[in-house]
Amino acid sequence: MMSIPLPPTEFMRLVSGDQPDPEAHFQEVGAEIVRWLRAFDLVGPDVTFLDVGCGCGRIARELAHESLRAYVGFDRHPEMIRWCQEEITTRTPHFRFHCFDIKSAYGKLDGHAGSIEVPSFRFPFSDHEFDTCLVSSVFTHMPLAEIDHYLGELRRVLRPAGRVFLSLFCSWKEPRVREANYYHVRPSFIQMVERRGFTWSLAGPACHGDEHNWYLLTRPDGRDGRTMRVS
Repeated sequence: MMSIPLPPTEFMRLVSGDQPDPEAHFQEVGAEIVRWLRAFDLVGPDVTFLDVGCGCGRIARELAHESLRAYVGFDRHPEMIRWCQEEITTRTPHFRFHCFDIKSAYGKLDGHAGSIEVPSFRFPFSDHEFDTCLVSSVFTHMPLAEIDHYLGELRRVLRPAGRVFLSLFCSWKEPRVREANYYHVRPSFIQMVERRGFTWSLAGPACHGDEHNWYLLTRPDGRDGRTMRVS
């Protein structure tokens, strides 16, 4: 089996937080998310996959052992993307990585302020290009207005019946911000998802309660425009 090295520890800490064993945590979380991707049939030989906020390749390292038509990842951290290009693309040429200088609340932690405002950032991909989009630990650092813009872009680049697997920090009582983390009340997020025309379900490794929640969104296949809730 092809071996891809682990990224520098400083990158893994930025992606996974201040864990006692950053290497183990980085690998365990990556493997768990990919298990869910398999469980929901979000990967396969005919799948073109977009990894939004791919970081230093936590998911890409695991997906390199899967059959995919193509993988595209993008992030705002230039050194992480450079590492992915040098260590992953050289081993798996159908895995491509791009860096875009997007502003983010995470700039307080990683030192990259960014120059592109999120509402003006158009994903540089064609309409209906992807079958699956992963947005792991990205919306967790965004206010709702920025999430809304990304939902619009995700719907645009997804093929009919394409799906998004995403994580969100939720709060039962009221929205709050803690350092670079944004906690949203579920009804506000769901209203936005439905307004963008997605169907949705709570799903994945942590799907109920306060803090971390995972959602599976589906773009309608075009035969009708109805939005359906599945919970």
